[in-house]
Amino acid sequence: MARFTDALGVFSTPVIYQDRNTFFEVMRTLPARVRANEEFLREVDINWLSHMLFQTLIAYSISQKHRGFAEEQEWRMLHILGHHNIGVLEQDVESVSGSPQNVLKLKLENPKEIPDIGISVPELLERIIVGPCEFPDGIAEGFVKVLEKLGVKDAADRVTISDTPLRT
Repeated sequence: MARFTDALGVFSTPVIYQDRNTFFEVMRTLPARVRANEEFLREVDINWLSHMLFQTLIAYSISQKHRGFAEEQEWRMLHILGHHNIGVLEQDVESVSGSPQNVLKLKLENPKEIPDIGISVPELLERIIVGPCEFPDGIAEGFVKVLEKLGVKDAADRVTISDTPLRT
């Protein structure tokens, strides 16, 4: 079910699985597609249009992933600091690879402001694909235990092991 709210401080977008050439071809054809819709675009508010174009370009750029991972059918949650409402996100400073970084955290639980939004782990998570890695069985077992602790009833059915071979 699609929901529109800025209470979370994020927007979500599906990952796009394509190769580099396709990405650049889409970007090259964008101006022509805008010109082809020039009449319609003249009718819309310029502030709304610039906002939507910015959002679309950001989402398209951030949502790229190699087509070899298409089995994942991943979605990403995005926030642009200073551009989006902070919503229920929590700001913190953490060491990332030894360097202090500002981070935003979204608790995977339904906030009291919108209790039926559907972002708790049991509601949000469809499946976990483990691998390719050296010890996929042990990692999969660990994920099942964590999901069970989080209240996911069919945890074992949601964890699968990728059949993509491990490259060393």
